[in-house]
Amino acid sequence: MTRPAIRRVYALLVVGLLIGLVLGCSDDDRQASSEPAPEPPSFGELGGIVVGAGEAVQIRSLLAHDGWEEAAEAGRAAIEIAVRDFGDIHGHRADLGLPINSMCTPAGGSAAAGDVIADKQVVGVIGTSCSGAGAAASKLLSEAGLVMISPSNTSPSLTSDLEGNKNPNNYPGYFRLSNNDIYTGRAAASFAYNRLELMKMGTVDIDDAYVAGLVDAFSDAFTSLGGEVVDTRILFHNEEGFAESLAAASDALVDADVEGIFFPLYPAQATPFLDQLPTDLQDLALVSADGLLTPGFLGSEVSEGLYIVGPIATFGNVNSVTGESEATVKRTIETAYGDTPGSFWQHSYDAATLLLSAIESVAQVSDGTLRVDRAALRVELAATDGFQGLVGAISCDAFGDCGNGITNVYRHTDSDVTDVAELEVFYQFVP
Repeated sequence: MTRPAIRRVYALLVVGLLIGLVLGCSDDDRQASSEPAPEPPSFGELGGIVVGAGEAVQIRSLLAHDGWEEAAEAGRAAIEIAVRDFGDIHGHRADLGLPINSMCTPAGGSAAAGDVIADKQVVGVIGTSCSGAGAAASKLLSEAGLVMISPSNTSPSLTSDLEGNKNPNNYPGYFRLSNNDIYTGRAAASFAYNRLELMKMGTVDIDDAYVAGLVDAFSDAFTSLGGEVVDTRILFHNEEGFAESLAAASDALVDADVEGIFFPLYPAQATPFLDQLPTDLQDLALVSADGLLTPGFLGSEVSEGLYIVGPIATFGNVNSVTGESEATVKRTIETAYGDTPGSFWQHSYDAATLLLSAIESVAQVSDGTLRVDRAALRVELAATDGFQGLVGAISCDAFGDCGNGITNVYRHTDSDVTDVAELEVFYQFVP
């Protein structure tokens, strides 16, 4: 056979083989080979986080470490213990990263939120400590699609008026376990009017979201009961004339012949206010709020004789997702922190476990990778109903308020008693 003939035979064999291969393929086989591999489900409008195999789920705490070391250290310890007690999320550990200081100011809250947003892997935030920082931080975090759960923000401006109306600083994705201060103001007013039978109260205000919200809530509640309120304001936060405004406020209260004073200040303002209080006012009923429920302030002599309105100090409950009791967690915090924690540490522990539980519930798992949809996480947290924490059953309303409103009035008579749980409960308000 000649070379050209051999080549013709070879060509015919190749063509036949190719035809056979084509005829041997089904329509389904050809369709499968022409279509791309299916993609994983896409995220919603807020996007999401992909946590690769072997990587940690990133969450952050935004507490006020600058000047608030007592509360911040106890709160951070509670969060760290909660993360440890909760364990892995579908095989991925949770990582808190380094503490981010939100201070206790709007500027501090904005800066802290900026640090979080810069890290695209952060899934959620626990914080802030203070309401002023919370308003600034929650706006930025909400715009970034993140969730934030605060253990101790209390200003009504962050949620609602409790009558179904949204307040100015309420943003999607914000939640808090502490009580709305409308409850705290009502508790203080009910105590002063119904228990102490006072008719004329003075108030002391400063330019701060927490203080202003409490003063407004108290004034509204006290006047609705039939009492009269005399408002005063002092300058603080680097404003000039602090000493002069303290003296002016005291003089106004003396001149008005008030029967008691409601001054929901932080220790930094309450201490000088009480130090210079005129003799004419020292024997009045002096009522403050949970900003003073820290071991450091309770251990100072100026704290003696005060009525302090705040959250329940001890609950005796077990966190359902970790199985740890309040007493056990408290002992662990005391060991880690080296001192008795003040208020809101239970809320910090529960905030961490609530966030981790929600992440675990919405996370999609595939080949060791987690996908967390931000919108789904918000929906999951908003649906919280009866979550059993150290503070009891936790349920959230449409504005992110998850506190039950039950509030104590403590009577503090001995500065040797610095554990909030050991203070005398003089009055309890139940909405």
